[in-house]
Amino acid sequence: MPRGKPPLTLREVIRILESRGYTWREGKGDHRVYTDGEHVVLVDVGRREFGSKEITTFIHQMGLDRVSFYTSTEATARKINRKRAT
Repeated sequence: MPRGKPPLTLREVIRILESRGYTWREGKGDHRVYTDGEHVVLVDVGRREFGSKEITTFIHQMGLDRVSFYTSTEATARKINRKRAT
């Protein structure tokens, strides 16, 4: 059975964003703003790991569902026992 929202590292979150076409637009201090032209996602790059609350925020900001978010990369798809979306 797939796990709910397993924690992700900063690197995994950035790889998800980049695989979805997001680019780093700006940032000050520990925060970076990523955008795909339509959605804006704020990432705290001072954190090593993101829990369920932060992941829910990313999913909402990107306008995705949990499965679409996690299956953006092969590594994160394995965390919920799914194959990567193509």
